[in-house]
Amino acid sequence: MVKSTISKSISRWWNKKMHIIIITILFIILGALYTYYFVKPDYASATTLMLSKINSSAVGETDLSKNVDEIVQSEFLVNDNMISTYNELIKSNTCIRKVIRSLGITMKENELKKAVHIKRVSKTNFIQIIVANEDPILASEIANEMAKVFSEKVREIYHIDDIYNIDLAVPSEMPYNVHHIRDILLFGIVGFMVSCGYIGIIVKLDTRIKSHTDIETEEVGLQMLMRIPITKEKKYEVPKQQFLIDENGKTSATCHAFKTLRTNVQFSNRNEKNHKVILITSCFPLEGKSYIATNLSIAFAKAGKKVMLIDADMRHNTQAQIFQIGNALGLSNYLSNLDDNGMEIKERINQFIHETSIKNLNVITAGTLPPNPSELLNSDKLNELIKDLCVFYDYIIFDGTPIVSSEDSLILTRMVHETILVTLYNKTKKKELCQAKEDIEKAGGKIIGVVINKVTMQQFRQQDQYENYDNYHLHTKNRTPKIHCKRIKISIHKIKEYISRKIQKYKKQETKLLSSPQEDDTTITHLNKKQKKNQENTKENEQMIIESFIRPDTATENKQVTQTKVNKKIQEKMQKFQEVKNNKLQIIKQKQKTLVEKREERKQEKAAKEAEILKEKEKERVEREKEEKILAEVREQERLEKQKEKEAFAKKIEEEKKQKQEEKMQLAKIKEAQAIARKERLEKLAKLREEEKQEKERNRLAEKHRREVFKQELNMKRMQEKEEKRRAKEMERQRQKEEERIQEELLEDNLYPKTKYNKSL
Repeated sequence: MVKSTISKSISRWWNKKMHIIIITILFIILGALYTYYFVKPDYASATTLMLSKINSSAVGETDLSKNVDEIVQSEFLVNDNMISTYNELIKSNTCIRKVIRSLGITMKENELKKAVHIKRVSKTNFIQIIVANEDPILASEIANEMAKVFSEKVREIYHIDDIYNIDLAVPSEMPYNVHHIRDILLFGIVGFMVSCGYIGIIVKLDTRIKSHTDIETEEVGLQMLMRIPITKEKKYEVPKQQFLIDENGKTSATCHAFKTLRTNVQFSNRNEKNHKVILITSCFPLEGKSYIATNLSIAFAKAGKKVMLIDADMRHNTQAQIFQIGNALGLSNYLSNLDDNGMEIKERINQFIHETSIKNLNVITAGTLPPNPSELLNSDKLNELIKDLCVFYDYIIFDGTPIVSSEDSLILTRMVHETILVTLYNKTKKKELCQAKEDIEKAGGKIIGVVINKVTMQQFRQQDQYENYDNYHLHTKNRTPKIHCKRIKISIHKIKEYISRKIQKYKKQETKLLSSPQEDDTTITHLNKKQKKNQENTKENEQMIIESFIRPDTATENKQVTQTKVNKKIQEKMQKFQEVKNNKLQIIKQKQKTLVEKREERKQEKAAKEAEILKEKEKERVEREKEEKILAEVREQERLEKQKEKEAFAKKIEEEKKQKQEEKMQLAKIKEAQAIARKERLEKLAKLREEEKQEKERNRLAEKHRREVFKQELNMKRMQEKEEKRRAKEMERQRQKEEERIQEELLEDNLYPKTKYNKSL
């Protein structure tokens, strides 16, 4: 189980290799842009100082009697322990301010502190001051000036008399912080790690079904029956005839997969006798349930079993399109006893069964689309049909509808013996499969297993159960997860070695750039080694010649003559060898002389350069003193001018103060006059407002009285109108009563003939 999970995770990572490559390439491009366009080149220059003696003032009278070796050892220990204090001393504000003043730099103190670093050469009495800056010349000048300031401070504090500046700082040609290949490799490694983390998160969050480990878990709790592969030659979308597996008996991966699916279905329930009726369904449409149903029925038919394939998906009629059969009479027509036109039919079941080109396989199509397919499937007539067909057929396979889209398959799960769920590789999720399982179990169905459809050939060939299959074992390459792991480990090891080499190379370059240039006698030693090798080679050649020509034979005189001739030749050759050897020795001596001369010339040039530098510094010092004197005179003149300006400014300020006081007095008088005028205006306004209020009150009372009078008049008019209406109504009533009385009298006297009121006529 552990091996299967490991192989599964490795295969998933291997499938995402293009993502890793793309992300790493993007990070490499970013690293190249960063190193070439965003990194500012900084140049480092270093000076080396040597602390040689300890002053007698720093040591007591008792300490003077100590051994010189003990003093030297204590000096080394002090220097080793005090390297951090030296670093803080050189970075102190006083030292940095002195350097800035002496060089006249516009640099800030914090920036200069960050740029300076002090280092001790390993197990020696040498101290190195390293300065980094964008300008190499400025970096060398700062380093030399720092060495001066540092030596002065050390003399003041530790009383060390002799501090020698061995190597002056020289402007470096190459920047120490620009490493294009290293930066690109680091960005590439970061990109590889980011891509691996990204893919790891995707793999963990991915709940899509891909293998039996996704199905045979505690969460799902189902068994995988088979994984059906998809090939480039057979895409089973269009046309529908390509749904069928190879009928000519040729072996292929898909054909073998359906044969194993057939055996797995046969042996799924050995103890139970009735497992003839099988429903094949899926969670969602377009997952290949019809493809599985048709090819599984073909596999059973080729094994000599009588198979009936029933298309229970009445909404799509896929089986009629696959086998190119007419769909006039089908399952819906049999269950409803109605044809396409809605007329009743009384046909036997034989009329609804269609024969196919495959032996032992018959099909019942879905029929016409009814308005109520779920009610038809829930009828007792379907149970009777299944019982009748079980007598004549070995297997009855239903091609059902998807469970999520309709309830037809849930109704069929009660009637069939077994149910097979079809999932789509890398599309169907675990939650969807669990939901389908719960729905089927609630409906009373039994699931025997799951079939994963449209698996890639690469994933299909990686299964252990197909490694011994002869037909496509020839085509498969040894792409097992173990080999992938080995290849990945080897490639990672090679990358690590390459990176370590590059890092060591760049570290060496940094040390060379940061350390001072020191001469060595490597060329002379090399020439001496060559001379020794040449001498050894000449000796070996002499021995070989002597052994080859000198062979003692005193038997005859002729041989002695030949021997003398040979000896002469040997002597000649020996003389030639000696001449060549002498020439080589002379050449080597000349080279040594030239090297010594060059070395002396370099020393002289170096001394001349140092003398020139000292002369230039003295000139600079004299010029600085002159400039300082001139600056002091200028500052005095400026100070006097500033004093005069201050006095004039003070006079102006006093005059302005007097003017401001006079203006304030005038403003105060004007404000008093304005205040008096405002008071008078306010009093007048208050009187006017009181008068307006009184007038408004009078008008309001008059308006109120007028409204009351108007209301009383209106009320009187209304009362009069009501009284007049009442009187008119009373007059009308009296008139009607009088007319009625007169009519009654006329009727009684029969004086009003031929009318509707004369009832006698």
